Amino acid sequence: MRLMKATRLPIQNPLPQLVNWGERQAWHHPSVRWLKLNTGASWFKTDKRGAIGCVCRNESGNFLGARWVKLPRVASAIAAEAMALRLGLEFTYMTGWKRLGVESDSRQVIQMLTKRQQVTSGLEALVGDILHIVTRLEVKFQFTCRSSNNVAHTIAHSDSMGEMEATWLSSPPFWLSSALSHDV
Repeated sequence: MRLMKATRLPIQNPLPQLVNWGERQAWHHPSVRWLKLNTGASWFKTDKRGAIGCVCRNESGNFLGARWVKLPRVASAIAAEAMALRLGLEFTYMTGWKRLGVESDSRQVIQMLTKRQQVTSGLEALVGDILHIVTRLEVKFQFTCRSSNNVAHTIAHSDSMGEMEATWLSSPPFWLSSALSHDV
């Protein structure tokens, strides 16, 4: 994937919106003319390593793209979840997808981003990065339960053939197809 140089755009949405429809058990399609970005993270306390992933789908539930990145060192599970959200927003911005329903199964991260909870110490710069990216997008944040976030969770927990990162556009990797088909 070719990365473009980010340019500063006028602020369209200074504060991200929180949509709270309660906890769900199944993934739901985004609204018409919106895309859905799901993010997830894995973290191992013993050696403080992890991985993050994201998946973007359209209003029909069709796969548009996904990213996965290995984290050789990350301080906490909450930091990994915030990094996953930043990864997803950077990925969608660079691909030109800018109207997003963003879901994470980390209630704490969603609440920090929507100003409903004080930013956890040590995450200020990361949350600042995310809020800066959001100024270039139209975003609605939503907490979702793990079962509704299964595809992003699956990506975050994959090994991806020993690579440090991977990107898939248009077609998912074969091992993700099953999880995608169970959602729609």
